[in-house]
Amino acid sequence: MIENQVVVERKRVKKSKCVAWWKLPQDITFDILSRLPVETLIQCRRPLIFKEWRTTISDPLFVHAQFASASQANDQNPDILVVTNKWELCMVNHVGCINESVKRLPFPNYLSKLGMNSCNGLLCLWDYPFNRITIYNPFITNDIMMLPYDRTRTSSGCGFGFDPIKNQYKVVAFFWSSTGLDAEVYTLGLGSWRIIGEVPFNPLQPENENVFLNGTLYWLAKLRAGGRNGIGYFDIGREKFQFDPTLPFNTVSGKIDLSVLQGLLSLTDYSSHENVVVWVRKCSGGKMAWTKQFVLTFPEGNICSLHLLYVLKNGEIVIEHNRQKLVVFNPHRKQTREIANYSGSFKRKKSFLTRTFVHAESLITPRICGGVQ
Repeated sequence: MIENQVVVERKRVKKSKCVAWWKLPQDITFDILSRLPVETLIQCRRPLIFKEWRTTISDPLFVHAQFASASQANDQNPDILVVTNKWELCMVNHVGCINESVKRLPFPNYLSKLGMNSCNGLLCLWDYPFNRITIYNPFITNDIMMLPYDRTRTSSGCGFGFDPIKNQYKVVAFFWSSTGLDAEVYTLGLGSWRIIGEVPFNPLQPENENVFLNGTLYWLAKLRAGGRNGIGYFDIGREKFQFDPTLPFNTVSGKIDLSVLQGLLSLTDYSSHENVVVWVRKCSGGKMAWTKQFVLTFPEGNICSLHLLYVLKNGEIVIEHNRQKLVVFNPHRKQTREIANYSGSFKRKKSFLTRTFVHAESLITPRICGGVQ
């Protein structure tokens, strides 16, 4: 009886039809593809690949789903984008893992002096002697957007960010005029600059360095009326400038760094040779206030420059040190470990770091974020 039942079951298995892996339900295919690396997805766009896959990967909904998946993976072990003064670019993948790796990425070769912002996998390059602003994805170099610019004026800085409410990417640029510092905004997809008025503060950091967090750009700045130091910020959606004079210290020296740590605005004071103090801005008692987050005893001696990039799950901190190297700092052991040899990926010697970003790979391009299909 049992043997007959086994034979019947085997016949049923033979008669049952297996679902071919390329004919999986669309939602399952969508989910699987969204977890693949960008370089693999780019290969899947080739003509020989299944048409259904190519259609899915080109869908803007999929593009944003892929970026959300990559950002979530980046929360575990981040990817760091490194740019040198020689206009060379590389990505350090899986920082903090045993499989840390480095790969070179293409970079525009027409730049002179560079300012840079990163947002949602896109880079905004500001070639400030010529007012040229370029938007591109370093993984998809066949879609580069150069914004129109006025050769008769010299901009004093720019910022790049995303409005999650209206799903718009915007560039804000500063220009000196006879009355002070003015600002203009360019919305990707609209095709022109708009004057939005006077900026109430002057940025303090070189090349107008800023950080982007939750729809807002932030600068270390000095209020033009009264000269107080604080944080200047620009709401991307409302297109409004504001200034917050509240700082966790009385004076702003040249050894203060503004960054984003653990999803919070952060200030790092490395003016002391003994201790590095890290503050974060978060809600306390219904108000936003600065809270001391870390006091780090850094073993590297003289610190000329320090930029905190990321706090790993084990408590170690990824740091750009003296614009020369990336290190992982263990605050308990007070030890540093240099990250994978990214310097070997650069062709030119005597390169030093100009900017470093936590950067999630994406399929987002200027064409997509500008609303062009």
